[in-house]
Amino acid sequence: MSDFEFLSVLVSIVIGLGLTHLLASFGSAFYSKTLNRMDAAHIAWTVTIFFILVLNWWVFLLWREFDNWNFATFFLVVIWTTAMYMLTIILYPPNLPDDANYRDVFEQNRSWFLISFVVMCLLDMLISGLRDGRLPDTFYLVFVGHYALVALVGVFVCKRWYDLGAALYISTTMVLWSFIVRHTV
Repeated sequence: MSDFEFLSVLVSIVIGLGLTHLLASFGSAFYSKTLNRMDAAHIAWTVTIFFILVLNWWVFLLWREFDNWNFATFFLVVIWTTAMYMLTIILYPPNLPDDANYRDVFEQNRSWFLISFVVMCLLDMLISGLRDGRLPDTFYLVFVGHYALVALVGVFVCKRWYDLGAALYISTTMVLWSFIVRHTV
């Protein structure tokens, strides 16, 4: 078993757990929608995080040719993957009651969620540089960096319209980037 194969098992498990948590929590919220208040911003961030998890699981395949593994690189990849998982936990905290108000849930966790999103973006830029053995392209740094900036501004703006707009903007531009600019598929 190669180092990549060894690590890809862990990455797959953690991202898979994140997807499972996200989908199960969203499904439960939707199923109980007569008891709870769904929130557009919360749903938009759910879609955004879903796409980030799936995209990064796919992009992790770029590591298969990497041959300079050491514990520091291994650890950073694990932290990057964990950061994505934590976004799902913060978005849908465990043991929410069936009558949870998802606007209130997001409002209570907004800063923690958005700061975690910024950290995930920074880790993404860092591990991309490690993987390629050089600083990522300027366009990539600006692209991912501006997502971090959008989230960081959201920490201070604290407006529902901004939360919704940021999630829709990030998910839309990420889909366009993935399918049109980078031809990820």
